[in-house]
Amino acid sequence: MHVDPDAIADCVLETFDGLPEKRKPRPRCDGLREWVPLSGIVLSKGNRSNCIWQVNEELIAYDLA
Repeated sequence: MHVDPDAIADCVLETFDGLPEKRKPRPRCDGLREWVPLSGIVLSKGNRSNCIWQVNEELIAYDLA
C-alpha cells in the first residue's frame, strides 16, 4: 500500500496547528521564537494507514485512508 507523503505531512502539520498555544513555541525576550523538532509517526497495518500522535497522556490516531 502506498500512502502519499504529502498526506502524512498534512496530518502532522494539521495536528500541530490544532494544538493549544501553550503546546507551541513562544516568543523569547529578544522577540525571536523558540524552535522545536516536529515529527510524525505513521502506523500501517494491512491496507490502512494512520498518523498517530500523543497529546498529554492520550494517544490519538488520524486515518489517512
